[in-house]
Amino acid sequence: MLTQLSRTELLLGKDAMKRLADARVAVFGIGGVGGYVCEALVRSGVGAFDLIDDDKLSEIKKSLAYYQEIGYPVFTDYHDVQIKIPELIGKDQIWTLAGQSGAGKSTLLNHLKEDAHQATGEISTSLNRGKHTTRKVELFKLGEGFLADTPGFSSIDLTPIKLNELCNYFVEFKRASQKCKFRGCQHLKEPGCEVKKLLEEGKILASRYKDYLAMRTEISEGRIPEYLK
Repeated sequence: MLTQLSRTELLLGKDAMKRLADARVAVFGIGGVGGYVCEALVRSGVGAFDLIDDDKLSEIKKSLAYYQEIGYPVFTDYHDVQIKIPELIGKDQIWTLAGQSGAGKSTLLNHLKEDAHQATGEISTSLNRGKHTTRKVELFKLGEGFLADTPGFSSIDLTPIKLNELCNYFVEFKRASQKCKFRGCQHLKEPGCEVKKLLEEGKILASRYKDYLAMRTEISEGRIPEYLK
């Protein structure tokens, strides 16, 4: 799964950006998405990163460094994406471009595969968000497998995730849970919780845990939040 940040996410700041990243990787885990879940934060005339200055770019890179540490590759250079993504797609694998409208998914695909000829659109100046240009899922041969271009979204439905399984979609929580005192620990107020211990030590990102709690609330209440409307 290859996701790309939208202009709106970048303008709203790192908290909104990480909130959406956490929601996306959790949802991708429902279907057993394997291999790489990447955040493509592409610069050099391809994506939303061209709209921000070097200081903002540095701040965003620093904010997302944690995601790299726990196993999610982050690309910030167009040439890296152009070279590495085709190499990463294994034989008969299907990778998916996912993100909000206006994130630049089709634009990125056109650079990865010159004969894709996907239609692209401008950002709405009145709404400050993308317009729906891609209206259907299309598969394109790339590397040894395929890359799918998909329509943009404005909401993420977390309700298919069982509440007591959500923690398993936070990869660092799942690894740490092996040392929790109780099997099935939900990392809330249980004694001997390794996740809470690592959180207090600063080894688990506070915003990740905050998003975990927020997502638990959304699932328990059956809400489908609409992001960056």
